[in-house]
Amino acid sequence: MSEPTVALVPSQTVEWLQRYESMKGRLQELLPAARIEHIGSTAVDDIAAKADVVREILSRWG
Repeated sequence: MSEPTVALVPSQTVEWLQRYESMKGRLQELLPAARIEHIGSTAVDDIAAKADVVREILSRWG
């Protein structure tokens, strides 16, 4: 059985930030009491990363 591979792509900081902000807006409408953060390699400027934008949703009470 072969190991899965992870493809890294060159930094796309502006695109990734726009995707995150769009997703954050939609999620915030559904979860107004949550704090939504952009985490992982796409949240770091100018580094190669997996091309998925990771979000973390945190309770304001936890």
